[in-house]
Amino acid sequence: MNIKENLSNRIKRVKPSVTNDSNRQAKELIKNGIHVFNLSNGDISLPTPEIAKNAAIEAIENDDTKYTLASGKEELRKAIADQYNRKYDLDYKYQNVLVGSGTKNVLFTLMGVLCNHDDEIIVPTPCWPSYFEQIKLFGATPKIIECGIENNFKLTAKLLSKNITTRTKAVILNSPNNPSGSIYSKEELAELAKVLEKHDDIFIIFDDVYSEIASPRSSF
Repeated sequence: MNIKENLSNRIKRVKPSVTNDSNRQAKELIKNGIHVFNLSNGDISLPTPEIAKNAAIEAIENDDTKYTLASGKEELRKAIADQYNRKYDLDYKYQNVLVGSGTKNVLFTLMGVLCNHDDEIIVPTPCWPSYFEQIKLFGATPKIIECGIENNFKLTAKLLSKNITTRTKAVILNSPNNPSGSIYSKEELAELAKVLEKHDDIFIIFDDVYSEIASPRSSF
C-alpha cells in the first residue's frame, strides 16, 4: 500500500515546514563539522530561568501534574489577563483567556475554529510560513498581501481596504513581525482598526508572540 496516496486530501494540501526543514539541514551540516549560523528556528539560546525550573520541580514534587480544565488553570488565566490589562490598558476578564501548548498549537486550533471552505484569511507578507499551511489545512485560502520595504514591511489601511472581499474571514497581524522585525505603532494599528470597524464580521488575529523582546520605546 502507498501510504501517501491513502492520506486525506486535507493533509495533501499542506507543504512541509520550511523552517523545520532548514533547521534539519543546518543541524546535518553542523553534525558533519561544517560551521553554520542556523537562523531557521526561533529557538531561544538563553537557559531556562531559575524561577521557571524551580516552579516546575515544585509542581512535580507536590503532584500538581493532573489534567487541568481545557481552557487552562484559572490562576494562570488570571495572571495572563492581568498582564495584558497592565501592558495595553485593557479590561480583559480571565474568562476571555484560553491557554494552549505553544503559539503554533494555539494558531492551529484557531484556524480549525474559524476556517470554512472558500473563506479567505488575509496574510500580510513577509510572515511566518506556517500561517499558510494552517489555513490551507482547514480548507480556506491565504489571501497574501505583499508589504514591501516602502511600507517598512507593514500592512497599511489602504492595502487592507483594497483586499477585503465578501470571502474575508480574518486578518492576521504580527508585531513584532517574523521575519522582518517591523513593529506597528499605535497610530498604524488605529488606522487599520478604522477599516476593520466597517466590517464587524471579520476576525482579527493579533500575533504578538515577540512583544516582550521589543524595544521599551515601542508601543507594540
